[in-house]
Parts: sequence; structure tokens; C-alpha cells
Amino acid sequence: MGSTSKASNLVQKGDLVEAEKLCDEIINFDSGDAEAFHLKATIRLKNKDINAAVKNALTASELEPENINFRLTLAKAFAQKGDRERAISVLVNAVKQDDSNYACWLNLGLLCFDDRKFKDALASFQAAVSVYPERPEAYSGAALSLFQLNQKNIAIEQAKKALELNETRAVTLCLLGKYLAASKQPKIARFAFAKSVNLDPALVDSHAGLASSNAAIGNFNDAIRATDKLFQQFPLFSRRSKSEKRKVLVLESNYDGYVAGQTYGKNIFSQFNYPTGLPTNSVSYFHHHIDRQRPVAAALELGNFDLILNNVVNSERASYKLVMIRFG
Repeated sequence: MGSTSKASNLVQKGDLVEAEKLCDEIINFDSGDAEAFHLKATIRLKNKDINAAVKNALTASELEPENINFRLTLAKAFAQKGDRERAISVLVNAVKQDDSNYACWLNLGLLCFDDRKFKDALASFQAAVSVYPERPEAYSGAALSLFQLNQKNIAIEQAKKALELNETRAVTLCLLGKYLAASKQPKIARFAFAKSVNLDPALVDSHAGLASSNAAIGNFNDAIRATDKLFQQFPLFSRRSKSEKRKVLVLESNYDGYVAGQTYGKNIFSQFNYPTGLPTNSVSYFHHHIDRQRPVAAALELGNFDLILNNVVNSERASYKLVMIRFG
């Protein structure tokens, strides 16, 4: 019979099949081995078998109710199952038992944030910071919570701290960039978006945010380059229209309601000329809110345009310059 340490090593190496076989051998020999059930829960989570993950995590926690790591895995399993309330309950009890566990406070904050309990999320992130002030994740969470609570000045400072401590989650960096841009902090937003793009080039909003933040500080050449990168990652359609003006369709895929107090519905834009303040004798802008899952099909359904591009978040001037470069 193998050991749980060997099974754990197999999990770390990515050999989940052999690791689970070993866990089953251990459980068949000793049905009270909590660590083996915990490892099975971890493996099932990785395999997206959430019900099995919950079952094994519950067994592990029942066998060793004092083990905080087991509770953390159970909370993650509940969360992935969509039972956020039970996940939060598990972590609340865990931090009552041990208030020095950074991962529990951080995950509790994330769950509360997703549940739009921003004050509770903030309290959890602040507790995580007090436990481990050298880690960036809790500062990011605190910043996002504070932005939602409309405490912008403190939020900006927390976001700066997260960036200083090398936040490396691409989606989180993109969210921070959006809030910082909305708070008129384009230089810091640009830094967040640039890092997000480097970490995950597939995030369309990070490319768009990088273009818009560059445009906001007057770096139009950099905005053009950022937009070019966006086009390299995502489809660009261009063709002549019959109109004397250049017709540009802007696909409004970035209005997700992340900014506090601003909620954007799918029908907020419905293909109308947008008042950009740019010369109307050369470019006519049309905006249309699209389904992110089918942008190509949505674009092709909307008619004949000279250029179809993704929204670069209030930087029509940058895209205007791009159109002039492309079409003269």
C-alpha cells in the first residue's frame, strides 16, 4: 500500500489518475484516513467532478474537523458547486477557529465580494493583509471592495500597494485597471492593463484598457500600438462601404457594469451614431452591444462597414487616428 505523501507528490506532478488510484488503495485499507479523502477531493476538483469533490471533502472534514486546510478545500468545492452560502459558512467557522490563516481570509473575501457583500469582503481582505502584509492578493481585493463602496481615495492607495507587491492575476489586474481608469488614474491604470496583457494576451478588455489609458494621457502612438495588438489577438474586419464617409462599427463588448454606480444592459447601445466630437465629414461611428461569445457573427449581421473594431473604452479619438492611418 502506498502513502498519502506519495499520492500528494503525484498530484503535484499532474499524474491525477495514479494519485487517485493510490488514494483508493489507502481508503480501502483504512477508511478513516482523512488525508486520502482530502486528496481525492482535490483531484476531483481538478477534474471538475464537483459533486464527488464535495463528498470527499465533507468526509475529510468530518474525520478531522480541526483541519483548516480540509475546510478550505470544502469551501472551494461548495463554491464551485454554486453553493456560495455554505462555502462562506465553512470559512467563517474556519477563521473563528484560526484567525491567522491567510488563505481562508482571502477566499472568504473573494466569496463575499462575488456575493456583493462588499463590507464583509473588505473586512476579510483587511484581516488577510494583517496576517500576511507582503502578499498582493488581499490588497487587490480590498481595493476592489473599496471601489464598490465608493471610497475611491483609499481604494487607489490599496491598488497601488497591490501593484507594488507584484499582483500577477491577469483578470484582477484588468479589473483594477478599469476602476483606476474610471477614477481618473490613467497612468496607474495603464500599468495594470499592460501587465495583464503580458500575463494573458487573450483578455480583450486588457488590450482595450491599455489603448484607452494611453489615449487618456495623450500617448496616441502607444494607443495605436495597443489597438494593433488588440487586432492581432482578435478579428479585424475591414472593407469599403458605399458611403462617402468611412463607417466604423464599434462593438461594445466592454460595458460590464464593473464600475460602482454604473450598470450597462445589453440594449444600452443599439446601432446609433455616437457623439464623439470628432470631424463628422470623414468618419461616422456606430456602436452596437454584442454577445462576447459570438462577436464575429454579430459583426457580420450588422451591415457594410469600413472598419469593425472592439471598443477601446472612451478613446474614440485614438480609434479615429487609427482609421485615418488605415484608410487615409
